[in-house]
Amino acid sequence: MTADMNAWGKVVREAVAGLADEAVQRRSWFGLGPEVSSPDEAFNQFFGDAAIEEFLKLPENGLNQQQHDACAALVEMMETLSKYTPQSISPDTLIDDPRWVAIRAQAAQVSRLLSLEQRP
Repeated sequence: MTADMNAWGKVVREAVAGLADEAVQRRSWFGLGPEVSSPDEAFNQFFGDAAIEEFLKLPENGLNQQQHDACAALVEMMETLSKYTPQSISPDTLIDDPRWVAIRAQAAQVSRLLSLEQRP
């Protein structure tokens, strides 16, 4: 992997970890801690900053098939939720939504799988 792919992979891992972390979401989405974020920011980090869809298309992304498939499933879940929710969704509406709970669980699985990859 090139240095750029390593950096990109790190951004992907961080975005996925953010999707998996309910405690941070509760603190940052509701102003209960030092972090400041929102559901919109979670989507932007995943699809924009991490550019996950483009990352998954690259053969040099360093993912094995299991990691790729788990990431692709997470992308599909996020896209489906995005289609059926307002463009800007409130934290109150999303935090305990069963679809978001399922996304957090899938993100946790992806995060575990991505932590298995070799990093310099």
